Amino acid sequence: MRERRLAYHSSRGAPGNAWAAPSLLPRDLFLAARVKSTLLVEEKRTSTRLIRDLLLRLGFNDVQAAHNAEDALGMLKEKRYGLVLADWNLEPMSGLHLLRAVKGDERLSRTPVLMTAAHLTCEQVVLARRTGADALILKPFLASALRAKIEEITRNRRVPQLALTS
Repeated sequence: MRERRLAYHSSRGAPGNAWAAPSLLPRDLFLAARVKSTLLVEEKRTSTRLIRDLLLRLGFNDVQAAHNAEDALGMLKEKRYGLVLADWNLEPMSGLHLLRAVKGDERLSRTPVLMTAAHLTCEQVVLARRTGADALILKPFLASALRAKIEEITRNRRVPQLALTS
């Protein structure tokens, strides 16, 4: 049996290099325009890079990262974000405590929060939803699953109507 070898084309890049970004779909551009800026709260640098790459592939160009909940709270008080993606298992302040702080602050309470986790129990899901999480997603996830969750969050929010002028 012959082995097949992959040929890398110069347009796609060599192993280890970034692949060419696919062209964005109109729905991705619309979704990214509705969210504007995103705060990613994740301890692990590898996970941060992977999730940021997924967001960039979906057209989210303004993605900032915090590696703990305390830094995230400080960033949230300095700038208005259209979406917060926060890991459940942050230390020393957990993602759930970050969620409580965001939803308990009058200025931040309308900020949508998407909680991420490697695994969750039914009780944790119920607790997150009761605390105010707009959606939850289990890691690892595909760009399509992330898009669907963000669409779910933004669909439930009021969108300003475009007015045509003559």
